[in-house]
Amino acid sequence: MTDRRSSAIAGQDAVISLLGPTGKSTGMPISEGMRNIVEAMQANGVMRLIATATPSASDPHDRFSLPFWLAIRMIKALAGTAYADITAEVDVIRTSQLDWTIVRLPWLTSKPNPRRAVAGYVGDPRIKLFFLSRQRLAEFVVE
Repeated sequence: MTDRRSSAIAGQDAVISLLGPTGKSTGMPISEGMRNIVEAMQANGVMRLIATATPSASDPHDRFSLPFWLAIRMIKALAGTAYADITAEVDVIRTSQLDWTIVRLPWLTSKPNPRRAVAGYVGDPRIKLFFLSRQRLAEFVVE
């Protein structure tokens, strides 16, 4: 690991990662980036990680939701390696020894939105697939 990666994390209390797909990607840049982050955190004794992913990374507490099911199938079919990369990223996090929180995101918007982000699982009626403002996401992650 290069000193640059390690020095970015050394002395921090936590790491917030907003790694995510930007369209059709090649390879596995998100999961590889998360491996680098986890290695640097462990090397520097930084244990708290808050990371974003998508509902493509399922959770045992999820319940069936037709809109989410359709969206995940569409992503899996159309988004190149993004689906596999996101699920691999979450596997890297879940198998680490870190104190982690994964924030699974709906579709984001840059437009102001009065709706605050809420914690929950797919299938919870409070959890919506469309649109969370990036501002509300930032507030949620920092809180």
